[in-house]
Amino acid sequence: MRLLFTIITVCLLNLVFTQSIAQGIIIEPLKDNRALQLYDAQNLVFRTVTTDTPSINLPFIDDFSYAGPAPSPVLWLDKQVFVNTTNTTKAPSYGFATFDGINSNGRPYDSLVNYHGSCDSLTSTFINLATYQDNAQTAPRNLTVADSVYLSFFIQPKGLCYPPLAASGDSMVLEFKDSTNQWNIISTFQGLTNYLLGLDSISRPFPLDSVPPFTFVKIKINDARYFNNKFQLRFHNYGRRDGAYEQWHIDYIKIAPNGKYNTTNLDDVTFTDLPPTILAKYTSLPYKHFKAQLATEISDVISGNFNNLFATARNPTQTNATVSTSLGTTLSIGTTLLDGVNIPPSVFYKSIPKNYPTTFRNNLKNIPDYANFDVYTDYSLTIAGEETRDVLQIALKNNSARRITRFRNYFAYDDGTAELQLTATGENTQTAYRFKTNINDTLRGVAFFFPHINGNATGLFNLNIYKDSLTTKPLLTMKNNAPFYLDQKVDSLQGFSSYGLKSPLTKKDTFLVLPAGDFYISWQNVGDVRIPIGLDRSNLSNSKYLYQYISGVWLQDSLNHGTVMIRPIMGSNVVQNSSQLATIEPLSEWLRIFPTPANDNIFIESVNSNTNDYTFKLINLSGVVENVYVSNNQINVAQLSNGFYLIQAIRKSDGATRFQKIIIAH
Repeated sequence: MRLLFTIITVCLLNLVFTQSIAQGIIIEPLKDNRALQLYDAQNLVFRTVTTDTPSINLPFIDDFSYAGPAPSPVLWLDKQVFVNTTNTTKAPSYGFATFDGINSNGRPYDSLVNYHGSCDSLTSTFINLATYQDNAQTAPRNLTVADSVYLSFFIQPKGLCYPPLAASGDSMVLEFKDSTNQWNIISTFQGLTNYLLGLDSISRPFPLDSVPPFTFVKIKINDARYFNNKFQLRFHNYGRRDGAYEQWHIDYIKIAPNGKYNTTNLDDVTFTDLPPTILAKYTSLPYKHFKAQLATEISDVISGNFNNLFATARNPTQTNATVSTSLGTTLSIGTTLLDGVNIPPSVFYKSIPKNYPTTFRNNLKNIPDYANFDVYTDYSLTIAGEETRDVLQIALKNNSARRITRFRNYFAYDDGTAELQLTATGENTQTAYRFKTNINDTLRGVAFFFPHINGNATGLFNLNIYKDSLTTKPLLTMKNNAPFYLDQKVDSLQGFSSYGLKSPLTKKDTFLVLPAGDFYISWQNVGDVRIPIGLDRSNLSNSKYLYQYISGVWLQDSLNHGTVMIRPIMGSNVVQNSSQLATIEPLSEWLRIFPTPANDNIFIESVNSNTNDYTFKLINLSGVVENVYVSNNQINVAQLSNGFYLIQAIRKSDGATRFQKIIIAH
């Protein structure tokens, strides 16, 4: 019977994607996680406990409203889950923990296709359930079953990715460790039972492409075996071990006494989303293009999304929005998100949209055209009566949230994080993505986000650049390009792979001068190949920029797949192919570069010559040169994003070049 149900499930899944396949597109889960790879590459030692490790006193709280991508080592003993803000929506607060089939170093647990088994774990450190201090003025007292100690949390299957299915044995398990060091199963959450039929696990209909709600779960700890000072809890999911095929999301875990079963018992008002970007369409673009059409490229209408977890209505105060830049300038300060609004209990609330003051735009116009910089949008609130006794003070932490908007020398619709992967299928299929320049500029290259698949893509693709219309002859065609996976050649995090424009005749570096207006980046299969590209699901409407050449006609995508992760690189600097970065000569024989990871500054020391004999560039692993300056043998990197970079040293006497990898981790 189970085999029959599985066969039916697969058939229905094929029906779901029939329309996509007919258009030459397949959407699939990811096989790796770049953020976890970067974290793992830093060789950070995660916490372990011994019998002498101090226990954490109640309340125990975590809502994952911090940077991640691993859970806090103060509270948790393993780093397998992915702490993020992108893999789902409708979360109780703006961070959550994602469980799937990808391990702590960002790669599948198993290479066997469709192999099911044990996947991610989230195990707490020791928690003190022996005693509890009601307030600062009272002495600790012994805890018993009569104290109504509850564990509560929110759980959601699927999110923006693939659903766990009961028919496949996908599940989430909650366990407690007792005083005899025995792990006991407390609750099991089955995967969705009729998801492909439009029903969730409790037979409520919902569309196939929607996101199921988070469910609030509250469990009374009612066994005396758990009331000791070495209590632990553990979440663990079971599913496919060869990638992010089935996902579960957990948010706002809390253990506290004096609870009631039918209330949320969470004294907190929190932001549920990061602030919006200040850009209307892109997530990043060259600042001079933004400035030239600021009125249409800016999004200065702001609002905040709040969640009141109190049992009564609450009125947050000082709900401020402040915008500043990495250049040290303030663009806007003190804009109020809420104006005396009482948010009902257990309700998501969106504030009334309003505009930033006119000085916001004026301040943006005063930044030099050539600048590469970040814009920080910071939201904050103040609310009385929030819980503050937990070790991380989570209720205070989630009262602030930041969005970073980057102005760089490329156009991007994506947020840098892929939730799924998109593959254009069919022999010689051609697919294109539309961008728009606001002023005349020079196209130097194109960056693609190639996710890993089983064995990786080995086919070739042609790169075509069109201007104004896809019905015209391409301005440039670069034939027979191979997808390049940088992390397999350099000990580093795989990022975007860049392809500098090359002349079809001379094979030397070239460029295209693009007048203001639309242009298209097209990739075309050479034969019948499968080359996946990362798909960002945070903005499904960006599918309108995707086109496919089908039966002699260019068709615009209408299925809301998401954002294909392709970035045109602009400007005066030649773009180095990522494949060239994989054949670099080491810099260590010339200079000593430290520290790594670096925070604010990179220092340069001579090995066998004077540092003044060299010029320096800092290149990200997409081949894009970052604007940095060397002063007193230091490079300030405080404004750069976390990740891997290459320092290029050019010897002035003969032009010889050497490289060294560096990690930036703020």
